[in-house]
Amino acid sequence: MAGENERFDAAATVIATAQTHGIRSLMLSTHPGYAQLLTKAASTMPDHGRFEIAPVVPYPHTINNIIAQDGYSGVLKRFGLRDVAAVTADALRIVGLPGRNEEAKLERAFKLIIDVELSCILGIGFSVRHVCLHNIVTDLLLSFGRFDVLQGFINACSRMGLRAVLITQNPAVMLAAPLLGPFVACFSYNKLGYMVNPSLEKTIEAIKAVDRSNCEMWAMQILAGGAIAPESALQDEALAHFDSILYATTRPGRIEEFVKLIGRSFPQSRTP
Repeated sequence: MAGENERFDAAATVIATAQTHGIRSLMLSTHPGYAQLLTKAASTMPDHGRFEIAPVVPYPHTINNIIAQDGYSGVLKRFGLRDVAAVTADALRIVGLPGRNEEAKLERAFKLIIDVELSCILGIGFSVRHVCLHNIVTDLLLSFGRFDVLQGFINACSRMGLRAVLITQNPAVMLAAPLLGPFVACFSYNKLGYMVNPSLEKTIEAIKAVDRSNCEMWAMQILAGGAIAPESALQDEALAHFDSILYATTRPGRIEEFVKLIGRSFPQSRTP
């Protein structure tokens, strides 16, 4: 079994190969060790400063690592006592204690979460234009109708000069939600209906009805976990409604072929 260094070396090669073939961005979970991965990738890329990392937040290890290394005083030093106190008070209000739940307070909480990852990614030299909200968080908030919290994330990103990406497994609900953009809705879509919720038919209806001036759409899982060949998947006319397609692979050799297929099928498309 390959060790962490070998896995990171292989992943770094994939990232560098992607840039070589014109891919300009990578969605990346801010998992433990991701800074080491990005450092390895940067050393193999011709111009990593022009390559975007779109981090997926939140990831609890970030705060845990700060506490483990520097104690709770490290958290206060990193964020500032005033910000931590304000966000704590805001969190209490969100869960139902007395006080007004204003979007500005939600923005402040999200900004702290985003700032930690930005300092790491930008410090290595990559660019950041999008920040992604984990689908577990997004879908939990959708299920409770907490559109105000989602709006707070969108607003926080906008004020920081970034574009919010809401990853979801409930695209019909997301695309109909009363959210003010600009933001990106990122969700599973493929013509087999694999992991497409609540159904392929309702998702296509939502895709066609969405206000495109308010949000972009990114498609995940277009190969249905390998059940659909790339050539067949890209023949789906509904993909023309999407702004970008996410493609996951561990094999550098597959990237060039897929990029060529995208170019032939959708000349104006982007592949994050």
